[in-house]
Amino acid sequence: MTDWKTTQCLRQISSRTGQSVAVKPKWGFFGTIFNVILEQINDTKSAYNQISELVGNQIVDEKVVIDF
Repeated sequence: MTDWKTTQCLRQISSRTGQSVAVKPKWGFFGTIFNVILEQINDTKSAYNQISELVGNQIVDEKVVIDF
């Protein structure tokens, strides 16, 4: 328990003096992998939506008459 109090004390002193304090990663290894996969899924969805929109804008409905 003394070790924990020493660490806590050092963090408080460091934060008061404006020094950066090392923070334990929130999720660890598996959380990092999960976040990378989640980013890839979101990027893929975004790219698919952008491509679908571009393709949809290029296709002209046959019922629409374009006057030049």
